[in-house]
Amino acid sequence: MVEASAIPISLNMLLIMFSYGSVLSFIALYGQEIGITNSGPFFLLIAIGIGISRVFGGKAFDKQGPRRVSILGLKILILSFPILALVHNPVGYHASAILMGFGFGIIMPVFQSMANNLVKPERRGAANSTLFTCFDLGIGIGMITTGFLSDYIGLSGAFIVCAGVNVLALILFVSFSERHYRERMWGE
Repeated sequence: MVEASAIPISLNMLLIMFSYGSVLSFIALYGQEIGITNSGPFFLLIAIGIGISRVFGGKAFDKQGPRRVSILGLKILILSFPILALVHNPVGYHASAILMGFGFGIIMPVFQSMANNLVKPERRGAANSTLFTCFDLGIGIGMITTGFLSDYIGLSGAFIVCAGVNVLALILFVSFSERHYRERMWGE
């Protein structure tokens, strides 16, 4: 079931999950490529970043609304990918993981809250369905596209493309999704 009012923020989620899919599929190979044989700590650091950011992100969303919080999360994500792609040592590799965790940890619950706030309570299932369909599509498209790109520009280049996709998500959010949310928030 598709909820039309949740489509703009869901498209933002699709773009962000593109880069998440690339990390899920290729971070271990990339780590080996730059001399890091154990990618386990990378995922642990992402999880720590997500956990910490969710504590503060929800409170900030409640006080300030989605604009500032989402822009911060998107900027952190944008920054994390060039660090991953260009700093070929354990410090850059692991610092990018923490930043990704913060970015994803801020963005995912904020976008879900926005999707749910756009509809009446009885339509929240459809709004979540729309959001998580784009979530899954973004991961799948990111995995496939990163594999294709890595043949031509390498994984470093593919991670730079991920930063560019996150820039597109920021532009879409600022130019359309956030305004759509403000104008159509249910109960306002």
